[in-house]
Amino acid sequence: MLETKGKEVTHFVINYRARFKELGDQWFEVYRVDTCHGYLHEQRFWISHKPIPMELRNGQTLKDMFLKTISLLKTDFHRFRGLYVQSMTEKKAKAPLDKYTINRSFCKKKPKDGDS
Repeated sequence: MLETKGKEVTHFVINYRARFKELGDQWFEVYRVDTCHGYLHEQRFWISHKPIPMELRNGQTLKDMFLKTISLLKTDFHRFRGLYVQSMTEKKAKAPLDKYTINRSFCKKKPKDGDS
């Protein structure tokens, strides 16, 4: 999801999900970067579901971060996938797989004034 005002990015959600045959042929969220909850953050689901705050530095804009995240996923999605499988395999030994199925919650933005 991408929202803009003119040429400026005001809000975005990038979510990498993958289907894992080796994990019961299910879909899982692997990596996410978004501006939900009022701040820019990433989630590395192979580590935790806890959001990790991110900062815009040296004049970066949300558009810069959006493009950087797309580029990162194009180059590193295989690595992220491997880290996720490794993490889930370790967790599976400790708990049932169904405990770690997809979190289907998405960013629920507050309605704009006048919207219902």
